[in-house]
Amino acid sequence: MHTETSPLETLQHRPMKSGQWYVVAVCIGILALDGYDVLSIAFGVYLGATFLAPLLKQFDWRISFYLGAFMSLAFIPLVYFLIPETISFIERKRPENALERIQNIMRRLGHPAPDNLSSLKSR
Repeated sequence: MHTETSPLETLQHRPMKSGQWYVVAVCIGILALDGYDVLSIAFGVYLGATFLAPLLKQFDWRISFYLGAFMSLAFIPLVYFLIPETISFIERKRPENALERIQNIMRRLGHPAPDNLSSLKSR
């Protein structure tokens, strides 16, 4: 007997596959060895010094801020087009292609795609 469950319920009971948990465990292990703040600051200083040193020879100190602004603006379309909306947002707003979008997200996460949208529950 197959019972219909909403995509959110599926993700609450089985959020990730075992391979995805392995990636999370490796990342947590790396962060636990050195600490996130120390690692990110050290890596950021290294990258900043490596890439900005040649630029600072030709330009003044403002180039670092221009480069930061440019990189931020360059990543906005990437995030907009490559990162999907959350399933809860799509289910709540119900755009025209809500079911197809939820099905695509569930398939990308490795879960079975729902056949229909569940009715909205009163909160």
